[in-house]
Amino acid sequence: MDDAKNSSYLENSDYLDCCDNSPNKHIKCTVKECEHHCKGENFCKLDKICVESHKDDPKDCGAVDCTSFSKDANY
Repeated sequence: MDDAKNSSYLENSDYLDCCDNSPNKHIKCTVKECEHHCKGENFCKLDKICVESHKDDPKDCGAVDCTSFSKDANY
């Protein structure tokens, strides 16, 4: 997904952006550099995420990315 589509997805989706760092216990995440990461817990704050392949024929987790990632300004 290109950046324009990714931005559109995030702007138009009904994700939960929790200011109180409420973790979504269904989405494990260790990427503390993401603004959606629940600081202090290894979970995402979003209600849903978008995961896409960057390979033609993905065979393992290294071939996919969370395209809901957004760089945290504090990192």
